[in-house]
Amino acid sequence: KALQQESATAPVFQLAENRLTTDYLRLKVNSILAGEGELRLYSSTGQQVYRQAVSVKPYEWFSLDVSRLSAGYYTVQYACNGTTVKENFIKY
Repeated sequence: KALQQESATAPVFQLAENRLTTDYLRLKVNSILAGEGELRLYSSTGQQVYRQAVSVKPYEWFSLDVSRLSAGYYTVQYACNGTTVKENFIKY
């Protein structure tokens, strides 16, 4: 609910958690970042390990199966509507 109270003029990208103990990365965006976009995952060395076109709805959790990723540090990059955002996470 806090995400919906954010400014409607600023892009908002939120991970459900930065420390994954499950096989799913969950993210949420506001209406500015919603729509047809692209998700990329990068390893701690900067190597792209995942890339996929996605359709993300505003203010709804989007889940990505990351079970094939080894434990480690990663960056998720999401691009949509001319805006790119990044967040770091750890998979255990």
